[in-house]
Amino acid sequence: LQSTGIMARQAGDYERSVGLLEQALVLFKQIGDEHGEAHALGDLSRTLYRMNDLVRAADSMVLAMEMSLRLRDLLLAAKSGMGIGIIEWRNGNQVAAARRFNECHSIFHANGNTREEAQALNNLGLIHHSRQEYEAALSLFLRSSKLQEMLEDHDDLRNVYNNVADCS
Repeated sequence: LQSTGIMARQAGDYERSVGLLEQALVLFKQIGDEHGEAHALGDLSRTLYRMNDLVRAADSMVLAMEMSLRLRDLLLAAKSGMGIGIIEWRNGNQVAAARRFNECHSIFHANGNTREEAQALNNLGLIHHSRQEYEAALSLFLRSSKLQEMLEDHDDLRNVYNNVADCS
């Protein structure tokens, strides 16, 4: 159900995605799989975000983060934190978003999660760019690009390079 819900989101069928992910949540609760529940809450949040239902998206992501912390899964909690930061940023709270991205970056860096570390740096760069702090943004984008190059993640690397170009 969860995978099908993700595929429905990727296909743009958000209502179906929500329904499938909510069904997955019920099943995870019934069998007592809190880890699965935390993942499904994060996926539900991403779908609600795409539907522009930011309140419910934030609520779901906060639940996912709380559950991840209770399970002592810091990486999953940090991924949820990134989602909360994106919602905070979209709601115009750049200070809270930047603080959240910095916290998540520290966790990703300490745990060797290079892909998420690069994303956190890129998000921080975007915040600095929106404040017209181009030198700080460029520094963060370049740090992110080095990590993306190591990962050979061409899609994300292209995005970071575009962000670098926007600083010139």
